[in-house]
Amino acid sequence: MSGTTIPLLEARGLTKAYGAMKAVDNLSFEVHAGEVLGIGGPNGAGKTTLFDLLSGVTDPTEGEILFEGQDITQFSAPKICHLGLSRTFQLNAVFNSMTVADNLKTCAYFGPKTG
Repeated sequence: MSGTTIPLLEARGLTKAYGAMKAVDNLSFEVHAGEVLGIGGPNGAGKTTLFDLLSGVTDPTEGEILFEGQDITQFSAPKICHLGLSRTFQLNAVFNSMTVADNLKTCAYFGPKTG
């Protein structure tokens, strides 16, 4: 989009290594408000690791993650969620007994704090 706007989400040199194996290797990208970014690749390509890094589930080996210009690289998953950045899973077994409305209410309760 515009070079003057702060990206909504940004990764700079993001790396996650497990010993000699790098699941994510020096990844950089920006996503601005209104943009959609797709992540694709075969099994083992690092997609889940990337989402774990962005959501605070896993700490990066190197690099930075910024959300609305704020460095969230070392933030916990709950703190990142309260800022408004969260992830979903393919299987929703944790909340499968709840209605869609109740699931949304749970997200709203644990999501961004607006006062």
